[in-house]
Amino acid sequence: MPLKAVRGDEGVGKVDLLGLCDDGVLAVIELKLASSREDRRIALLEGLVYAAIVEANIAKIAAEVAARVGSDVKAIRPKLFIVAPTPYWADTRAYPTADATASLAAAVSARISTEIVLLSMEGGGATSLGLDGSKPTVADDIALVAVATTLSAAGPPGDAVRDGG
Repeated sequence: MPLKAVRGDEGVGKVDLLGLCDDGVLAVIELKLASSREDRRIALLEGLVYAAIVEANIAKIAAEVAARVGSDVKAIRPKLFIVAPTPYWADTRAYPTADATASLAAAVSARISTEIVLLSMEGGGATSLGLDGSKPTVADDIALVAVATTLSAAGPPGDAVRDGG
């Protein structure tokens, strides 16, 4: 979903996916590839920027969703979902750790009063998020699991997010 009002809007990207939750709240969905070595805080920042732009244009977007799919949209701040295959969250070489990213997301969520959810795509089968221009495909046996749940099953978190760090 392009976020540009006009072609000249430099530096404004596209929302990977825009969803509608059962409660009528829009969801900005930021997708990441398993192979991404990008600082995980960038995914959080990208999602927050896209969510802010969607929120600023909520009336127009809500009207468009209602016209296209016939669903009512609550004109409130959207939720943010960061979704990636399990290897993205499990990669210990990526920074910050998944548990530190989850702690940061929880702190930001509490501070700005919006729901931020980190989800791991678990399961087998071929999945392509379409980020390389290919058609997105998701295997039938994929499950979305909260990253905090995934981490707690693996043991206690390692890194803690500290003030000023």
